[in-house]
Amino acid sequence: MGGFLSWFLRAAAVAGLLWSGGFLWFVGHLPESGGRPADADAIVVLTGTSERLQAGFELLREGRAKRMFITGVAQGTHPRHLAPVLGVDPALAGCCVELGREARDTVGNAIETAAWAARHGYDSLVLVTSVYHGPRSLIVFRQAMPRLSIAAHLVVDTREPLGAWWRNFALARVLAGEYTKYAVALLRARLSGLDR
Repeated sequence: MGGFLSWFLRAAAVAGLLWSGGFLWFVGHLPESGGRPADADAIVVLTGTSERLQAGFELLREGRAKRMFITGVAQGTHPRHLAPVLGVDPALAGCCVELGREARDTVGNAIETAAWAARHGYDSLVLVTSVYHGPRSLIVFRQAMPRLSIAAHLVVDTREPLGAWWRNFALARVLAGEYTKYAVALLRARLSGLDR
């Protein structure tokens, strides 16, 4: 029993060190700003914060794509409901925005988006989400749509600078959770041979 406990404690210590090192690498490589993606057939926004929606509408106004899909929207929401809240042109929201209401998580977002993109025959997407959510989202979306070109437009939507995560427990907890999910998604992609 003592030998097993000793082995278990050593294994837990090694796993903790690996997780900690990976986490520090993850937060150290998150960009401070999103950059501008190339034009695409469509823009896809993952719900979560108003900053993501605003960034998506800004890209749409700029003509970076002809249509926008917002995935993970609450039942009963219509594009015209978003216009006054976000201060966007109702005509733009009415003509060029579609909503997906079935997804409840990132994998669901990818499945919902894949079906929508296939219906429209799209070959390229700009994925709008938070900076810390981008790495995992790209893995999941590229697994769901391996033939599509998917670029990320990442939004900084945290009050505290990401580089100061260690001063804010709530932000540190979000980043730790996101890193753990990212590591699992990366492992699954590598085991399936679909990472790229």
